[in-house]
Amino acid sequence: MSDPHDLTKTWGDIDSAVRRIAARCEVYKDPTDRVFSEATEAGKLVEIKESFEEEALQFRLAVIRQRLKQEKRDSWLRPIGSTEFDALIRVVVERKFLESLKEIGITDLLIQMGKGKIELEKGNHYGININYYRYKDDILQDIAEADLVIGHAGAGTCLEVLRYKKPLVVVVNEELMNNHQWELAERLQELGHIFCTRPNDLAEVIKSPEIFKRRPFAGPDYSNLANIILRHIGIDI
Repeated sequence: MSDPHDLTKTWGDIDSAVRRIAARCEVYKDPTDRVFSEATEAGKLVEIKESFEEEALQFRLAVIRQRLKQEKRDSWLRPIGSTEFDALIRVVVERKFLESLKEIGITDLLIQMGKGKIELEKGNHYGININYYRYKDDILQDIAEADLVIGHAGAGTCLEVLRYKKPLVVVVNEELMNNHQWELAERLQELGHIFCTRPNDLAEVIKSPEIFKRRPFAGPDYSNLANIILRHIGIDI
């Protein structure tokens, strides 16, 4: 499939709506595309809701999902710590961390334990309401409602949390022998989108006001992130 972004470069100053419609025709080899024809006959331009950029992005995301599933590198449907990461669970229920949460105005902590072996107790601890579960088929609603997300550096975690434009603190699992996650976390931190840290430093890191000032992802940025992750898992599209 041709890169649709390359198609627009040859059209100079032509209106973006025309570029999108025409590029969509070229990408799908369909010069009689109904949307383009109707716009031409009406003598006016129309905006299309599903642009070729979005379609190309969804293709990239589908490839990422499939590869992550095949290699079991990350869980797409359970993006925050579905694998065992007791070092992170242990830290987020310590008094020092809970007091840091209270200091920055957070009152509720929802934890996905995954396969963790640590015993947790629900309820109010040091002024923070703690709740937890092991697994959900889909936790995107939890991400959407969060003020701050703390998770491992898996590709699925980064993609979903940044898509929702939520502040993200990535905690790298130092127990992984092949720590591919650290490379991805460092790259996203360099781009100004996340904070990355290690478990023992988390309580201090979350008190930094810069966490809530990270550069948010816009549409093109999200597509770029998808490309970064594709390269990270060894795919060049």
